[in-house]
Amino acid sequence: MGFAEIFIDMIWRLIANNWYLFLFNGQASGFFHSIRGVKQGDPLSSALFILSPEVLSRALNFLFEDNSFRSYGMPKQSANLNHLAYADDTIIFSSADDTIIFSSADDTSLQLIMGILQEYEQTSRQLINKGKSCPITHARKRKADYNDLIKKVKDKLEEGRKRHWSSWLNLCLPNEEGGVGFRSLFDVSKALCAKLWLKFRTTNTLWSNYMWNKYCKRHYPQYVPRKGGSQVWKMTLEARDNMEHEMWWEPRSGTANIWFDNWTKIGALYYLVPNEFVVDEKVQDVKEPINQDGWNMSKLQQLFPTHIVDHGTGRIRLS
Repeated sequence: MGFAEIFIDMIWRLIANNWYLFLFNGQASGFFHSIRGVKQGDPLSSALFILSPEVLSRALNFLFEDNSFRSYGMPKQSANLNHLAYADDTIIFSSADDTIIFSSADDTSLQLIMGILQEYEQTSRQLINKGKSCPITHARKRKADYNDLIKKVKDKLEEGRKRHWSSWLNLCLPNEEGGVGFRSLFDVSKALCAKLWLKFRTTNTLWSNYMWNKYCKRHYPQYVPRKGGSQVWKMTLEARDNMEHEMWWEPRSGTANIWFDNWTKIGALYYLVPNEFVVDEKVQDVKEPINQDGWNMSKLQQLFPTHIVDHGTGRIRLS
């Protein structure tokens, strides 16, 4: 990975020079040498762990240089993506020919991925937990796909003593009302989707860029139709109706859409301008009616009626 020899030597000395003592009834006894790894709690441990998966991540990204590798279908203008990683969990994306995915025929893309995983195991001595690994297809799941999971849950429930069943709504009630105080999964789901919408609208991340290129290339995000898209996207759009009017965009240098973002605290101006005012859709950024001295009054008066101009210039300060 290009590290200098002096750095590698320093790390090796930290790893190879670990000695331990036992505390037995408060007395130190024994003295032995650690043959691998760093001391427990050593802040260097997480840094070394990150370096190891980085090798795997770079190897997977290098697959894009191979013309025989068929990557997962991504929207145009989105970054190339064939894996996501969090801590020691990794999701790998790839495309496969429908005619051979369930046959013994060779699939070059999958073979390339498996070759990298096998080489990583041999080099790092970290083994993939195949018992916890499973393929996830893009198609809608059938009921039969969940038979094994349902059987495991039923077998677990039948173990040990008998259980008393109650509806989930009752379990979510407070203790004083006969429940056990569980959080409503419906409310948790709504809160998570609201947070997703907030992140989608306010952050520049790999996920938000992907979703923008996939669903918002032809529509403003505030008015993207609900039909089509993944289930997560549909649920996020449901949260949009509750979130969008609560979001205020502070006017700065082109950070808000002048017609569809709520930068005036009274809602989207596209739907508040009277019919006699022709919406000039050539003007898109809030920064356009702003000059070095502040608001460009003549430009504002061309775009909006008097009461909106007075509200914008009187209550909204430019930062």
